[in-house]
Amino acid sequence: MRLERARRKSGIRKVLHFTLQNPTTQLSNWNANFRHLTNDAAPLRMLWHFVEWNFGFASRNPAMKLPRETNDKYVVEAVLKALDVLESFRDSEELQLSEISKRVSLNKSRAFRLLHTLCERGYVERGTDGHRYRLGIKLFEHASSLRRDVKQVAQPYMRKLQLRFNETVNLAVLHGGEVLYIDLLESSRPFRMSAMVGSRMPIANTSLGKALITHAAEHDLEAVFDTLTPTELRKLRAEMEIVKRRGYATDQEENEPGVACIGAPIVSEAGVSVGALSISGPSSRILKQEREIGATLAATCKEISRQMGFAERGMPQAMPNRNAVVRRAGN
Repeated sequence: MRLERARRKSGIRKVLHFTLQNPTTQLSNWNANFRHLTNDAAPLRMLWHFVEWNFGFASRNPAMKLPRETNDKYVVEAVLKALDVLESFRDSEELQLSEISKRVSLNKSRAFRLLHTLCERGYVERGTDGHRYRLGIKLFEHASSLRRDVKQVAQPYMRKLQLRFNETVNLAVLHGGEVLYIDLLESSRPFRMSAMVGSRMPIANTSLGKALITHAAEHDLEAVFDTLTPTELRKLRAEMEIVKRRGYATDQEENEPGVACIGAPIVSEAGVSVGALSISGPSSRILKQEREIGATLAATCKEISRQMGFAERGMPQAMPNRNAVVRRAGN
């Protein structure tokens, strides 16, 4: 009896040891080696069936297989998926687990684990009903730290603009082919816009985007131009010429119904845009003061640019290449 018990324990240890050491080995490769151990012992037969079912389940279910999405051996797939989850949210919307799972093409179990981890670190928060998720405050804290140099220089001027016109003042940068809001001062009036710190907006139909792209670096220009149709590209190039001529861009309800916006670029020492300021509000109020707001905003951004090191001493050396990109885009 003791010999039989010892044999069973030894068999169990062998099965478990092999299972832990070779978790991805096909069952067919070690089937014959261990099945003879289970022929005369009920506990070992139960253990065998448990191992066989668990290791065979993934091979019988293609959905469980997770092929790599990139051939780059230095890319961590789990981090990519976590970023996919974050990018599935659009501004301040709240999403259910099923919606997130569908958007990022993950099963609910894996999507839930990623969401739980992001919630633990503050990058995602649960909604009040406990079933929905939204972007967490940690993301907005990081967004507010982006381009801190531009933000620090611009903030006193933003306060002056807000006091003078009592309209919403926005500060944004070009990031990932979009307009990224990094600071704003709201009007004391009840009218509110949809933008907030961390929001992303398209370039072609926002005054901030038009102001930023007019003096953007060569690689940013090419990246944006490649995403536009010929009609959209011609329209954007025309807007860019207007910004160069008068110093500011306009958005007349192109991005948000009932809202107009006037924006001007902030450029670096090299003459490349590092940010843009805009004043936005109801179309009826903004368009009535377009010239005054535009002139004030353009002068303010020039002063900020001077503090950022820019001096109008002619075209910097990097600019001819940039102009060539614009010309090629028009052909």
